[in-house]
Amino acid sequence: MSTFHLIDLRASSLVPVFESEGKPSDVFLTPALAARLGVSRQWLEMGRCKGYGPPSIKIGSCKGYRRDAVIAWLRERASVWAVSHPGEPSRPECVTVIRA
Repeated sequence: MSTFHLIDLRASSLVPVFESEGKPSDVFLTPALAARLGVSRQWLEMGRCKGYGPPSIKIGSCKGYRRDAVIAWLRERASVWAVSHPGEPSRPECVTVIRA
């Protein structure tokens, strides 16, 4: 079973936010995605290195995150919450949406 992370609580509520904006091929750089997810840049960087963050792509010397890959990762994180906490609702009130 995957390790539980606090973002799993609100992952299912973030999916519609990411789906409703932009194109699937849009790319977020680390600072922008961290702000959208409500996590620190360091959390994303550690998640990338340790394998629990969203899949990334290399853009020059930076790392980027495709919107469609982020959505798939959020769905996976939501299922981790559902499996590890059966019958408990996700926590949409924990969602902070930051519009760029």
